Amino acid sequence: MKTKLLFVLLSMFMGITMVNAQPRRGNMSAEDIAKRQTSQTVEALNLNKATSEKLYQINLKYAEKMKEAFADRSSDREAMRDEMMSIRDQKNKELKQLFTKEQFEKYQKHQQEMMQQRRGMRR
Repeated sequence: MKTKLLFVLLSMFMGITMVNAQPRRGNMSAEDIAKRQTSQTVEALNLNKATSEKLYQINLKYAEKMKEAFADRSSDREAMRDEMMSIRDQKNKELKQLFTKEQFEKYQKHQQEMMQQRRGMRR
């Protein structure tokens, strides 16, 4: 009986430890977010170094804006959603100027795929 209880407690402790060891994306800095977005986009679009550096600067700029908008939770959900969509539209305008037409189309397709994956993970 004692061994079973000890085994159950040890299993619970290990489970809790493993869950807490998982990285939390919600606590990522704007720099980390920009790095992750840039590396994913560079890989998907096979961008050169000059374009990837410009992309990082754009991603960083808008990651900071998104963090600020998300931090201001005093506003209602609808207003926050509208602000985030506005920020995303501004970012897309800058990216459209940075990328070639083909790259921008491929970027949009990649973004749609990523959105589908995130929606699938929530369910």
